[in-house]
Amino acid sequence: MNKLTILPQGGLGNRMRVLESAIYFCHQFNYKLKVIWINNDDLGCNLEDIFESIGIDYSKPKTLFEYNFYKYFCRYKLLKYLPSLYSTFGLLLYDKVLLDLNIKSFNGDIDIKIVKDKHNLFISTCYPFFQFPNYNNFLLKKSLSEDLSLLKKNLGESYFGIHFRGTDNSKALKNSPLEKYITAIEKILESDSNSIFFLATDEEKVKKKMKLIFGEKIQMFSSSLNRNTKEGIHDAVLELYCLANAHTIICSPFSSFSDTAQLIDKKKRIILIQ
Repeated sequence: MNKLTILPQGGLGNRMRVLESAIYFCHQFNYKLKVIWINNDDLGCNLEDIFESIGIDYSKPKTLFEYNFYKYFCRYKLLKYLPSLYSTFGLLLYDKVLLDLNIKSFNGDIDIKIVKDKHNLFISTCYPFFQFPNYNNFLLKKSLSEDLSLLKKNLGESYFGIHFRGTDNSKALKNSPLEKYITAIEKILESDSNSIFFLATDEEKVKKKMKLIFGEKIQMFSSSLNRNTKEGIHDAVLELYCLANAHTIICSPFSSFSDTAQLIDKKKRIILIQ
């Protein structure tokens, strides 16, 4: 039986798009899926703590030794800077090993000729590698779904979503500075002073500044910005789905979090800040 072992890297948005790629790939080419989901500083929460289902059956590491092997030996920086070494070593365990460098060369869709007759694949990446239309395969845990329903009710049916990515995303900070977001919001309010905005961001100082400028026009909820905890990831999931529920998303083109929100739930307008 063909098997795909997937080790998604990065934060929530990155991992969701890698998983969705894997799901559609497995359905299309009849592969069994194994997910190596590592808790680390980027995402400190089990997959099963977020989603009731991802739309496909999958296996996990069977032992703590196997889990720790991938956690410590397959750290993202090692895979990123030593791809040749890992690709060579990986062939002792797999028929084919694909890492970021390979995935980026496919330009969004895996080259099927490369994996033809490869019955045991290993892919570790933060990038999507197989086309998918949306994230409808993911079913949130009941507790998260209930919290989300309450937040949506408080926000109402019609609002703009804003995602400002800060912290370590230097490309987003450079090309999509906060001042450009403020200008875009001011223009919207000039056209419709009744507009409401929901802000999702990993920067506490941005929350304070936006609230100071726009007052009650900016809605947000008090969330943990610590993504290496279960609480922090749960809050990130709620922000992601509230962002996805907006009729329009104002965001940077350099964030997987925003990209993920665009493919969740209903169709929406996108205003790119760049």
